[in-house]
Amino acid sequence: MTDMKKKILGIPLYWIYIVLLVAMIMIIVGSFSDLSISNALASESNWLGCLVETWGEIFAYATIPVGGVMLFKGLWTYGKRWQKILGPVFLVLSVLIGGYLFGDSLKIKAPDDPTLAVRSYGYGLSENKWLCVAIGLVLFVLIAVGVYFLLKKDDPAALVKAGTLMLTVVLLQWLILLLLKYVGGRPRYRFLYYGDTAGVFEGSKYVYSEWWKFAFFSNPAKDCFYSWPSGHTATAAVTLCLTAASSCFRFDGKYCKLALFLSALAYTLIVALARILAGAHYLSDTGFGLLITSLLILGFCFLYQKVFSPLDKQDNETSSLTD
Repeated sequence: MTDMKKKILGIPLYWIYIVLLVAMIMIIVGSFSDLSISNALASESNWLGCLVETWGEIFAYATIPVGGVMLFKGLWTYGKRWQKILGPVFLVLSVLIGGYLFGDSLKIKAPDDPTLAVRSYGYGLSENKWLCVAIGLVLFVLIAVGVYFLLKKDDPAALVKAGTLMLTVVLLQWLILLLLKYVGGRPRYRFLYYGDTAGVFEGSKYVYSEWWKFAFFSNPAKDCFYSWPSGHTATAAVTLCLTAASSCFRFDGKYCKLALFLSALAYTLIVALARILAGAHYLSDTGFGLLITSLLILGFCFLYQKVFSPLDKQDNETSSLTD
């Protein structure tokens, strides 16, 4: 019971355990029923699938400038001179990187074969990449400004911890998923069943494959073989880190932390469902995306408890003696 009530970085551990349980259920059910579920639900013109394919990652990628704003405000308020200099660097880079990534997700993707016509399945904003990036940057600058004024500055250490958590998790999950997608090489449902940029790859020679049948780099390194695990779901799950930042906001109240947690979990599950509806992923793919990010959050929390928490305590004791 004590462990159930335990908190690390303000996150009740049992909340993370609930998310891990949901991810495991998705993986287990999907392992037996992936194809039948996609056969029943997937449609290339599904409105939710198209909407999330285009705009669904805005909240996920917004965690990058949000983390940057937290680091900036925390370091600028609390840090030493060299740390104050790092604050604006983190802020600018986070807005640029987040805006670029989201802008790229707005672009209508061209087929892997340059001789084929662009086919967008109803998603994507424009074929002009730099127009999409400009839109992403404008939106994320506005988000960064808004978040700055929503944050309190009376606990700069909490701001630094929460910002570090978000930026670390979003970077690590991106690197891990990139590697796993190359290793897995699982064909997307829509590639197999209604020709997602399939022309040059002779889609008919590829068949449905379970997630555990890794291709080990034998399939072409193209988007149509990046089904496992789900990057959209993993990135969306980074919003769960906002739970650790609830005390940093001006609107922090009795149920703020719970509201942020439930909103982030609901958003992640909606993204997961939309990816299945779009034929981009199977159920088990989305379960692994959620599992990977949840484990990263849990691992960071335990790392903080074992490594950084004692250092914070030591700094506080030293500061008290100096005073």
